[in-house]
Amino acid sequence: MARKPRMEYEDAVYHVINRGNNQENIFEQDQEKLCLIRLLEKVVKVDGAEIFAYVVMINHYHIAMRTCMEPLSKIMHRINSHYSRYYNEKHRRTGHVFQGRYKAIPIQDDNYLLAVIRYIHNNPIRAGLCSGVENYTWSSDAHYRQHSTGFINTDLLLGSLTNNYQNALYEYDAFMKQEDKMDHSNINRMGEKVCNEEIDGDRKNIFRRPLNEILLATGIDQQGYGEIIQGQRRRELIPYKVFYAQEAFKAGHSIKEISRFINISETAVRKYLK
Repeated sequence: MARKPRMEYEDAVYHVINRGNNQENIFEQDQEKLCLIRLLEKVVKVDGAEIFAYVVMINHYHIAMRTCMEPLSKIMHRINSHYSRYYNEKHRRTGHVFQGRYKAIPIQDDNYLLAVIRYIHNNPIRAGLCSGVENYTWSSDAHYRQHSTGFINTDLLLGSLTNNYQNALYEYDAFMKQEDKMDHSNINRMGEKVCNEEIDGDRKNIFRRPLNEILLATGIDQQGYGEIIQGQRRRELIPYKVFYAQEAFKAGHSIKEISRFINISETAVRKYLK
C-alpha cells in the first residue's frame, strides 16, 4: 500500500529525526558528522531553511528547523540523498543508508520549540557520551555559547530568555540545565502520524510578528518610519530604533533580519540589545 503524502505547511517548524538503516552507525567517524553539518549549512543558504538546533549522534540525528522557501520534503531529500551518496562512495557500498523516511514532528508553539532545542542539545548526555552539553562537539550548542552569527538561528531562544545581550550565555546555560518536564517518550513513534494529519488549532507564536508592525508599534510617525527604514541617523530616532530592536529580538527575529530592515549594522543592533 502506498504511503500517504505528508501534510506540509509554509513557514512551519519541525523536529526532524532520522536514523541509520538497521540502526547502523552511519556517523561513526568525525568526517561523517562534519559532512552532515555542512549539508545543514547548505540548506540554510540554498533552500532558505532556518535551523534552531541540531545534534549528530553515532547512528541518528535531530534537527529543529523552520521551512521558508522550500517544503520540508525537498529540504530533507537534499540532505539525505547527498549524505547517502557520500557515505556509500566512502565505504564502497550500495543500498539504503537511512532507515525508511525521516520523522517530522510539527512544533506548534514557541515554548515547545525551546523545549525541543534543550532536548536536542541534551541528547549526548542521555546517551552517556558526555557529562555536559558543552562537552559534545557535534551539536549546535557552541553556536549559542558563542552567540555565533553562523547558520544557526540562536536569537529566538536567547531573546526569549533575556533582553540583556550580555546575560545571554548565563541564561542559556541555566536553561540547558533545567529539568525537562515535557514528555518526549513518544518522539520515536509519533512523527509519521502527526505529519500525515492536519494540524488543528492556532499555531500561537510560531509565526513571528512582522518587522514593520514592530517598528510601527514604537509610536514613530510616518515621516520617522520612512527615515528609519532608509537608515537615517538622526539622534531623535535612536529611542525608536532601540525599542524596535529589542521587541524584534524578543519576537524571534535574528540580528541580521533586524539590522537589514532598518539599514543599520549588526554591531549597532547588538549595542541596542545591551
